[in-house]
Amino acid sequence: RFGLPLVLKPVSSFTLDRLDRKRHVVKVFRAEELPGAARGLLAGGPVVAQKHVNGVGYGIEILADKGGILAAFQHRRVHEPLHGGGSSYRVSEPLDPEFLEATCRLLEAVGYSGVAMVEYKRDRRSGEWIFVEINGRFWGSLPLAVAAGVDFPFYLYQYLVEGRRDFPRGYRVGLYGRNLLMDLRWSWQNLKADRGDPALQTVPLGRVALEWFNPLLGREVSDTFVRDDPAPGFAELRELGRFIAEGVRVVGGRLLLRSPLRRLLEERARKKLLRARNILFVCKGNIIRSPFAEAWLRASGTPVSVRSSGYYPVANRPSPPEAVRAAAEFKVDLGAHRSRLLVPEDVARADVVAVFDRENARVVLERFPWARRKLVRLGLLAGEADSEIADPFGGSPEDYRESYRLIRRSLGGLTSRW
Repeated sequence: RFGLPLVLKPVSSFTLDRLDRKRHVVKVFRAEELPGAARGLLAGGPVVAQKHVNGVGYGIEILADKGGILAAFQHRRVHEPLHGGGSSYRVSEPLDPEFLEATCRLLEAVGYSGVAMVEYKRDRRSGEWIFVEINGRFWGSLPLAVAAGVDFPFYLYQYLVEGRRDFPRGYRVGLYGRNLLMDLRWSWQNLKADRGDPALQTVPLGRVALEWFNPLLGREVSDTFVRDDPAPGFAELRELGRFIAEGVRVVGGRLLLRSPLRRLLEERARKKLLRARNILFVCKGNIIRSPFAEAWLRASGTPVSVRSSGYYPVANRPSPPEAVRAAAEFKVDLGAHRSRLLVPEDVARADVVAVFDRENARVVLERFPWARRKLVRLGLLAGEADSEIADPFGGSPEDYRESYRLIRRSLGGLTSRW
């Protein structure tokens, strides 16, 4: 009824028993992906299915008392993840009468009290809009509202503690708010994106460049650099330093990618794998990367015995729902997988111990120094500047997809040669 792509989302991003793990929205682009994606989400609770609208995201942020709105603010998302999600750059706008009316009706229907952000999406071509969800909590773009003159945290305090019910209605319009680190990462993804793909929410590069003049024109604020609480800004500066260092490392890796040493390391890894008849894949937890590599290689029909395990000291753990959903997109079913512990017998039996990152290699060599000649960094064969296949645990759905793409690319060039 909704067509494809279809949006599947949990009824809540977090649950009280797992506040350390966010449950992400999933977009299903092909019918064959739907069963695996649904199973992965349903493992964590009820699921909502929504029609996909490739449009612009809007938020109506409110403080309400028994369904009546006491204060309201509107923002439009300027930069949001290419497949949708929370924005890294947004702008304050006048309250849209249609959005405001819909918000009033929703809140009145449930008698809502407290703060919330009601999300809408408007189709770029037709102008039609849909209701997306109500976030019954403080939201990621909150700093913009505060900077524009609607101090929701203070208003909530006054409402709950002092019993206040009358609040200012005006705010500054045309003010932009940026989460610097998130937006730098978004800019990189937007730069690399396929602009011919209508499902991606890209922004023209010329417009992105012009937006960097907004701070000079006095119409942009930072999510973290504020005078009355500078600590988050300093923390972001430290993180920015790490971000720049990572960029330098990637550039250096690209230079190394073309070097004779890198080609030598790749060829050694390739020969070890092609000669092997027993391969052991090892990652930290044996719930995301190594079971995917094991299942993908086994499904390829190669005449190789494969097994996977991890050194995290808890066995029999299932793969997280995000991993199950992402693996299903690659026709790999991790729904029944349970983690296994790394034991000396498996290492001794293996011709090759394939790992995914530096920590994996270090731990394996610390525990089994005699297996040094068996060790292979699988990411060397992915054709990327960095030979790491990072652990996506706790990341976005795209992080899981990227990890699995790299694993498939690393192994895909070998399957016809075994």
